[in-house]
Amino acid sequence: MGIFSVAAKIYTGFPDGARAPAEVDLLVDTGATFSVIPRAILTRADVKAVEEREILTVDRKQLRRDLVYAGIEASGRRVLSPVLFGEADDFAVLGAVTLEIAGPVVDPEQKKLLPRPSLLL
Repeated sequence: MGIFSVAAKIYTGFPDGARAPAEVDLLVDTGATFSVIPRAILTRADVKAVEEREILTVDRKQLRRDLVYAGIEASGRRVLSPVLFGEADDFAVLGAVTLEIAGPVVDPEQKKLLPRPSLLL
């Protein structure tokens, strides 16, 4: 369930960020597996899909979405993450996979992402 939004930058040419990043507000959603970035932003950044994924929505609809690896920066952390191309009716989302890679703590009371050291177990 989405609980708040964060400003994010989407990079291509990762990790050096040779192209200027696109800026987007993403709904933080720990219940969403993948992050979803609007297709228009990824297309403008000249990102090409690497595969197509079958997605099951909350209301049990099966959809197919293109997947790409892109640099995402939110709350001061820049990571390379798989993201789905969002279509017209899709929310722009910062999902669980990207959150796990970046490692922040989701604080619903303060409505922000808090830094956390990565764990080595």
